[in-house]
Amino acid sequence: MKVIGKIPRAIAMIAATVCLGLVSTGTPALAAPYTVWAWHDANVRSNTSTSASIVGKIYASNGYPAQCYVIGQTVKDLGYTNKYWVLIDLKNGGHGWVSGIYLQGDQMGNVNTEC
Repeated sequence: MKVIGKIPRAIAMIAATVCLGLVSTGTPALAAPYTVWAWHDANVRSNTSTSASIVGKIYASNGYPAQCYVIGQTVKDLGYTNKYWVLIDLKNGGHGWVSGIYLQGDQMGNVNTEC
């Protein structure tokens, strides 16, 4: 094992990653400033598209920590059309995207910060 001073290289790399505030997905590791509430069950995606892999699920009447929103694929469902996607924290420690269609509040689930 290569050593940097007295710290093994692997530990140094982990420490550098933590100092930069990054998680394995490359998404900033921040405390969630918002809580969004689902009004309908929905899939949580790895990206802002309905063809992206499913990384989790949200359930109606439950709250979820959220970071920010972006404009992504336009989704038409349940009589609504929406192009906004919200980045939420998953219980397993990762992150995922959910269409604003499935969130209570405005088109962005009342998240006011753009990613």
